[in-house]
Parts: sequence; C-alpha cells; structure tokens
Amino acid sequence: MIALILTLQLALPFQDLPGDAFARPLAPIVLRSGSSSNHPGALMLDEGAIVRISEAAGSIRASYVKVYVPQGYPVYVHSDFSQVDRSLRKVVVEGTRLNMRLLPATVGLIPVGQLDEGAHELQLLDEEGGWVRVLAPANLPLHARRDEFEVVSSSLAAVDWEQQAMTREQRRRREIEAFNATDPVRIRERELEVRLSNLSATALSDQSDLALESRSVALEALAAEASRRDLAAAVENLQRELSSEVSRRKVALATLTEIERQRVRDATALVREARSLDFGLRFLGKGDPMKFEGLVMRQTSEDKEATVYSIQGPAGRTFKLSASKDVADLRKLFGKRVILKGRSLSLVNVQGPVFIVDSVVSVSSPK
Repeated sequence: MIALILTLQLALPFQDLPGDAFARPLAPIVLRSGSSSNHPGALMLDEGAIVRISEAAGSIRASYVKVYVPQGYPVYVHSDFSQVDRSLRKVVVEGTRLNMRLLPATVGLIPVGQLDEGAHELQLLDEEGGWVRVLAPANLPLHARRDEFEVVSSSLAAVDWEQQAMTREQRRRREIEAFNATDPVRIRERELEVRLSNLSATALSDQSDLALESRSVALEALAAEASRRDLAAAVENLQRELSSEVSRRKVALATLTEIERQRVRDATALVREARSLDFGLRFLGKGDPMKFEGLVMRQTSEDKEATVYSIQGPAGRTFKLSASKDVADLRKLFGKRVILKGRSLSLVNVQGPVFIVDSVVSVSSPK
C-alpha cells in the first residue's frame, strides 16, 4: 500500500492538497484526535467518503494514518486569541502554536492540533462563553487505522474532494444569509443603507436651499446612527459634498449681490455724469485746445433718463462729450463720424477725460 501511495503522489497534479493520496473508507468509521483507540472520536465518516491520507512521520509500520477531510470538522479555540466577524461568519485566529480542542475546555483534554504561528482565517460556527467554535483547517488531520481505507485514483477522486471542500463556503454563505436576515444590527444597517441610498439619489444642484437644510439634518441623524465603517465613510462623503454645495451657493450669492451692487453704483455714476455733462458749460479759457476725429457713441441708463455721449478716436482713445446747446446737439451726432474742435479737461463727478466742444468741423456717416 505504501508503494501505491507513493506512486499516486508522484503522479498527482494537486501538490497543494494535504496528505499523500486520495482514499475512501471501506465501512463507516470514526476518525479520532490521535493515533490510537484511546483518543476521543472527532468525526464519523461514511463508507465511500473521499479523504486524503498520509503515513505518520517516523512510523511507517504504524497501524494508523493521518486523515484529512475536505468538509472540515468543528474545533474550539479560545476567544482571547480570536477576532470574530459575525456578519461574514469568519474568525481571525492569531497566536504562537495555538491549541485547538474538541470541547470548550482545557482540563483533561489533549489538543486535537495546533495552529502555526501567524494569522489564520477560519469559518465561524458558534461562540460559547470564552471559546469560539470554528471549522478546522483542511490541513489539520484526524487519525484512523490504515486498513480501514482503500487508496483510489486521484483523477476520479479529485472532483469529489473539490465538491466536499466547497461545502465549507456554501455553509458559510447560508449562515451569512441567516445571520443577515435575523440579526437586529444587520437589519438596522440595511435600513440605514436604504436611507443613505435615497439621499444619494438626487443631485444637490437640483435641490432648493430648504431641501439642502433638510438633507443636512438627515445626514446628521445618519452619522449618529452609522457604526459600520463603510456606512460612516459614505455619510461623511455626502456631508462633504453637501458642505461644498452650500459653500458654492454662498459664493455665487455673494457674487450676484456684488454684481447687483456694482450695477447700482454704475447706474448712479452714469446719472451723475450725465447731469454734469448735460450742463453744457463752455469753461472758457480752461483745458488743452485740441482737434479730435472719431465716432460718437452713447451710454444710456436703464430708465433712459440719463445719457452720456462720448467720442472714440484712433487706437481706442475716448473722451466723454459736453457741449452747450448753441454749439452742438449731441443727440444728432450720435452714430456719426465727426471732427470736433475743443478742449480736454477733467470734471468733478465725471470719470475719465472730458472733451468740451467748441465747434463741429465736419459730420459724416461711419464707414
């Protein structure tokens, strides 16, 4: 039998599997925690069930072999070395050669095996006081007599092994579904997820200021209730987006307010300039005499009562115009190209240089 096991091992493509060969029990048997009948039974194995077996190191002629079962079997580890995730039905066990036991006690019980140093992720079955019940890892063997097994072809047994190994994950998923359906915390978290999803569904830009205030209150309530890390992070992200939108609206409102204030200031200044220019005073003897050619333009206030006329010449040089009624009617010069004689000076209440018209040399339509 040893020769057959070694032959199968060399031909086996599944080098990551525990043990040396696939085997099946010839009849229903009890797998024990150690290599003698004095060790307690740990698992009943049906006739024909697929396992992996290997000779115990240093005892080739011994009557017992190590037996590895794909579906696992329950063992206990102390909770002091365990981090339990009930929602995922997983346990992270960490320690140095941590003992695993068949019952939740240390007195009078020999460990069924030990975990190597480092972190190990195991499937959670239950919690009992200071102990955690888990599925033993696939590489933790039980023991049985060698003559109770027959070695089988790996090509035929590999599929059976894989199907049995999958029952671990299937069982975990069923327990997760049951846990999620009945656990008050998970039920509460699902309700929070729905509320969070509803808040995320509407674009912030489409909501009124009042709706944003209501949203802020709702997010504060969610933040107080969300204990799960991903939910709390999602709430914080929505709160940041809301704060950004509120800040954007404040800036936009301040900008619109300033624009309106500037519009009022400009309108007031235009009325003030129009009144000053409309006097048409000659200001005899003041200013720099000059001759200027350009296009007459105008700027009218919103109420149409105040109009400022100006002339723009070469290179964009511009003067605001003032003329006495007996010299020129600026309304008739609007839109015309003209040559004017006059003087340039500055007037109180008028921004920029002013051209005092002394005479109109010529008037023509713009080219």
